Amino acid sequence: MIARQKFRILLLIFVSVGFAWVSQSYAVISHPDNEPDPTWSDKPSDDVIGKWSSNASAVAIAPNLILTTRHQGGGVGTSVVFAGETYTVVEQYNCTDGTDQVDLRVARIANAAGVPANLTEYVGVNTVANELNKTFVLGGVGKTRGAELKTGSRVYGYQWDSLKTLAWGTNRVDQTPFAKVKALDYYNSKVLQSDFDGPSDYESAIADGDSGGGWFIQSNNEWYVAGLSAYVERLDATHFRNASFGYLDPDVNQAIRVSSYSSFILDDSHYQSWDVAPGDANWDGMVDNDDLDILKTYFGTTLLESGMTWWAQGDFNSDLRVDFADYSILARNFSPGEPMGSLVVGAVPEPATVVILLLGSGAMLARARRLRRTER
Repeated sequence: MIARQKFRILLLIFVSVGFAWVSQSYAVISHPDNEPDPTWSDKPSDDVIGKWSSNASAVAIAPNLILTTRHQGGGVGTSVVFAGETYTVVEQYNCTDGTDQVDLRVARIANAAGVPANLTEYVGVNTVANELNKTFVLGGVGKTRGAELKTGSRVYGYQWDSLKTLAWGTNRVDQTPFAKVKALDYYNSKVLQSDFDGPSDYESAIADGDSGGGWFIQSNNEWYVAGLSAYVERLDATHFRNASFGYLDPDVNQAIRVSSYSSFILDDSHYQSWDVAPGDANWDGMVDNDDLDILKTYFGTTLLESGMTWWAQGDFNSDLRVDFADYSILARNFSPGEPMGSLVVGAVPEPATVVILLLGSGAMLARARRLRRTER
């Protein structure tokens, strides 16, 4: 068993492909009797998955920021499609880990006029290495399930069809290998690993075109990307049985482990040239009432669980709270051109819980100054 597993890892080292999706338009490579219902909703929005050029996938983590793998090529100037709209990569940062090149990159996208994208659907970044044995949802724009592969009457796997389409499935993180996985003699990355068990288990696999797609986990009803689909055991087909002997022999899939590189992904110093102003919660290049609305929604929230990113919820000073200090940052950077809206806050965490109605930035900033003096 140990020798067999080593052989699989060696295959994964040399086979650098993307991921595959289940048959039809609503599943990843899955068993025919175990595909999700077309109305399946316990997954991220379809719009968080994009198509990278013609050969891979990507995941939205902010209105104009995406994650994908590197082995499929492309870069600045590459076209990507999210929610039916075409954008262009205008900047990218390739991840490194010491001297190792990691098969992961962050890219900023803009429309044809150079205006930053304003995607409305995106996910958080998982920062905690607690993925082992967790069920995840996987999605990508890859090849679908094709013909059954048989020895006599026994099905042992599925070919990959030529059709590429957005599809979803589920699986479980079976291993988090300690050693890095080397691909194409260039990338050396930490990974998550799953396998494609038999028809009695609902598990999905990845195929060509799914590279850069997401493995998503859920926490407190929010979705976080935990992995980026990257490597498969064999090309052009997915097996769950041994073709010659018939015993269960599930193929292995691997994803780049996002938690291992979350500090790189979330490092603001990468994006200083991207003009993301403090207070710009939705990363659309403006600090305006849309950002104020986000801050209103999360005002008074304290981070209770690690593994969540909070800039998009209004935590602009990274103190794990959304409060008056964050509002003052937003107000100082508020973009001209429209009057500042009102902030209505309920259940503010103070010594005495009250309901506060504050109109305009002047009253709010004065209140914030009083709070800071009280806290000293």
